[in-house]
Amino acid sequence: MVTNADLTQSTSLEQSTSLEAHPTEVLKANKFKRQIQKAIQNPDDYAIHFIYVTDDKVSIRAVSPYRWNGNSFLGLCLSKENHRQFRLDRIHKLRLVKSSEVVMPFRITECSIENN
Repeated sequence: MVTNADLTQSTSLEQSTSLEAHPTEVLKANKFKRQIQKAIQNPDDYAIHFIYVTDDKVSIRAVSPYRWNGNSFLGLCLSKENHRQFRLDRIHKLRLVKSSEVVMPFRITECSIENN
């Protein structure tokens, strides 16, 4: 399970990442894509949990993905109970989970990022 400590760590990772893709980032993105694709192909069996980082917020999400859209995907956010688009470059610590482990609504955990 993703924890609040992971949120803090992901915030610092996001702030320290340069615009160029590192080989490890490419490998991570490919792994995420495989896990997301598995959830898309088996929606009754799998969902995904991940940390999602935007400019001003970090949140833990549970999503049932259903379609690719370039470098992002569309999915039913089980936290917001609505359809959303998620960018791959904003995802950290993605984990494939059994759908039976996720009950909607999934409690969302968010924290704000303060810009100094």
